[in-house]
Amino acid sequence: IFYCEHSNPNLRNMIIIDTQWLIKLFATLITIKHSWIKEGTLLKSNLIHLWPPSLLPEDLHEYFILLFQWFDLIFPIPTPNNQSQMFIVPSKLPFVIPVNCLIDWSKICEIL
Repeated sequence: IFYCEHSNPNLRNMIIIDTQWLIKLFATLITIKHSWIKEGTLLKSNLIHLWPPSLLPEDLHEYFILLFQWFDLIFPIPTPNNQSQMFIVPSKLPFVIPVNCLIDWSKICEIL
């Protein structure tokens, strides 16, 4: 049993009885290879591919985004005009900076 006693009202008192299921969700971001996380970045719109409704209903995605942020598995990236929310997935970052980096870090730093 996993019990989340968190100050965020969306996570407060979250209880997950099937911890193997939770581990399976973690694995979708940490260990499983797929093309939806590119160079350590994940578009929020791609979560439907990582978490199909049979694994996690779409109306629960926001709760699990918060939970994954709480565990420091993903970090939100500010985007200009909030067009499409993106996340950094540290476990999927490349060991070297790619030549054709998906993110222009200088612009990210300007936003922050």
